[in-house]
Amino acid sequence: MPSTDPKRWDSFCDTLGHEFTDLELLERAFVHESLVNELQDSSLSNERLEFLGDSVLGLTVAEFLYKEFPDEPEGQLAQMKSYLVSRKHLAVCADRLKLGRHLQLGKGEENSGGKRRESLLANCFEAVLGAVFLDGGYNKARRVIVKVLGDDMRRGLGAVKDEKSRLQEKVQTVFQALPIYQIVEESGPAHDRFFVVEVLFGDEVLGQGSGRSKREASQAAAKVALKVFYQRGERWYEPYLGSLPRSGVQQIEED
Repeated sequence: MPSTDPKRWDSFCDTLGHEFTDLELLERAFVHESLVNELQDSSLSNERLEFLGDSVLGLTVAEFLYKEFPDEPEGQLAQMKSYLVSRKHLAVCADRLKLGRHLQLGKGEENSGGKRRESLLANCFEAVLGAVFLDGGYNKARRVIVKVLGDDMRRGLGAVKDEKSRLQEKVQTVFQALPIYQIVEESGPAHDRFFVVEVLFGDEVLGQGSGRSKREASQAAAKVALKVFYQRGERWYEPYLGSLPRSGVQQIEED
């Protein structure tokens, strides 16, 4: 086992954004069960810290998203949280902190590439958060989490994009051009309106949708356009590029 040499952790603590009072907690956060099995000392494992860090992480992310996205429904917040605390994303966060350099593994696990394994890195990150929580409390742990995940949370990573967003993203990426939406029919009494919306590229209608609101009709049109987009491939657009708008999607004021 490595010794708790304060200088050994100076650079890491600076990157993490937390100065440990109890370095033994930090040391333990990097001890994988494979090394514990070799040493036959179950008290050294980081699994209990991982358990704690998982809960602190979940609470912090949920609180942050709740405040950052006040108009998002519960389902969308849940999608974002699910991705942000996933093993895949936490492994990315662990890599930002270079946790693999400090991970203590048994010989077999290390020889098989354990320091690069997604699951081990994600678990280690949670254990570090658990150690920060025990060492400094929730506010300190929250500060570390926001420092490491803040940009990802503000961007809403993991959010399920609606049809219009997906269509615009695809068109901009491939064509450097934007779709146009226009209302072609509006009927019914004020309390029960009905709308038909078309989405166009150049002068060609690629999708039409209907609904009880402009938003519903626009989403339905974009869904149809996406299907046409993928069915035709990526060369059909060339005759239309000259007439496609290059900036700003023509928006319909949605109710």
